[in-house]
Amino acid sequence: MQLPQIINSLLENDMYKFSMGQCIYHQFSAYKTTWTFKCRNTD
Repeated sequence: MQLPQIINSLLENDMYKFSMGQCIYHQFSAYKTTWTFKCRNTD
């Protein structure tokens, strides 16, 4: 039995991160946060 893919594209995952970041920015803009970026590209 093969299950359907939940994430069909890397763009969907990036859009999720973007929209969650926007939500946190607008709802909790008074809080101090720390963000990190990790480039997973081998180039």
